[in-house]
Amino acid sequence: IPQNVSVPKKSKKSNMDTTKLNSVCNCYKEALSTLDEILDVRSNYESFEEYSKDTESVNKVKTYLKQWREIQSYCLQTYKRAMYSENDCYPTDSVEKKRLELNVLGIKS
Repeated sequence: IPQNVSVPKKSKKSNMDTTKLNSVCNCYKEALSTLDEILDVRSNYESFEEYSKDTESVNKVKTYLKQWREIQSYCLQTYKRAMYSENDCYPTDSVEKKRLELNVLGIKS
C-alpha cells in the first residue's frame, strides 16, 4: 500500500532559490532574514494605518510574506522534526519571536 508522502514542489509562481536552504541552520538564517526585511519595512511607519496607505510598502511586505511562507513550507517538508529540535545556530524560538514582533505591528505572518 503506497504511503501518502508529501514531496516539496517548486511553485510555478515561485522564483525562490531553495539551494540556500540546504540545512536546518540555513533555513533559520533565511527565515529570520526575510522576517527582518518585513520588520524593516513596517518599522518605517508610526502606525499600521500609515503603513497601509503606502501601496509600495504593502506590496513589498506581501512579497516578503510569500517568500517567508515558501521558506517555512520547504524547510518543514524537508527537515520535518529537526526544525523543532535544538540546533547549533539559532534558538528554536527565534523565528517565533520575530513573528510575534510582526503581529504586534499588525503584520500577520
